[in-house]
Amino acid sequence: MELSNKNEYIHYVVVAILAMTAIFFAQQDFQSVFWVLKPLTTIAVLFIPLLYGVSINRKYFRRLIAALALCLVGDILLLNPEWFVLGLAAFFIAHIFYIFAFISYRGLFLKPLPLIVLLVIGTSVYAMLFDSLGELKIPVALYVVCLVVMCWQAIGLYDRYQNRRFRFVMVGSFLFLISDAILALNKFKFPFDSAEIFVLVTYWMAIGALAISTTFDLRD
Repeated sequence: MELSNKNEYIHYVVVAILAMTAIFFAQQDFQSVFWVLKPLTTIAVLFIPLLYGVSINRKYFRRLIAALALCLVGDILLLNPEWFVLGLAAFFIAHIFYIFAFISYRGLFLKPLPLIVLLVIGTSVYAMLFDSLGELKIPVALYVVCLVVMCWQAIGLYDRYQNRRFRFVMVGSFLFLISDAILALNKFKFPFDSAEIFVLVTYWMAIGALAISTTFDLRD
């Protein structure tokens, strides 16, 4: 095993330890520690492409890093419940950057079947939330559409290339969809005690997969 690979695997272990520690302190209501560890975990994820990424497509690489940086901004904003809308906006812009990163290879993926399935899923979740959204009905609707398009284009990348790089992209995008769905259902409709654990685990797995995708060559 080459030194660079050893360093990379150690980095992944550090990210996992930071994430688990952040979740532990969140569950113990040590919010001040959690407020430090949550953005620190995302910063550690952000450094994966910066340190180990293979910049095959510069537009993809830069846009994905920009998207991860915006996720970090969203993380910080969501630490304060009063800044929820600002956090939502940060993640909305992040998803736009993900979309533009994904289409930087071969343009828009236009197969309708994956889009139809994703729209059914997104619409079903939105319908459950609708009565509880109040003034956020339109912002959340736009966010759902953006997330659906992101997952659709991620499917397109894997459909075209069938490699590890874009398998990680597709899995990461779907984990983002799951994380956001749990967060929204917990916040607006069906609050439950362990929601934060599921939200954080799926979220860090999502951005981790997207970050790790940059470490693979197109031939992998």
